[in-house]
Amino acid sequence: MRSHAGEPVHKVCAEQWNADHPDAPRLYRPPDKADPTRPQRDIGTTRFHSDGPSTPTLSRPGLFAA
Repeated sequence: MRSHAGEPVHKVCAEQWNADHPDAPRLYRPPDKADPTRPQRDIGTTRFHSDGPSTPTLSRPGLFAA
């Protein structure tokens, strides 16, 4: 999901985008090998899952050092 101009992320924005773009490629939770009866779940479009992190992570503070 994304935010607008530094605002917190809004789930409503992602839901609205998904509703407005029904033909966009979808991602689904992979089947669970331990529980094959567990259904796959639609987790949204690739648009909201394709961006990598844009800020440093606390677990690897030197990764984004200048």
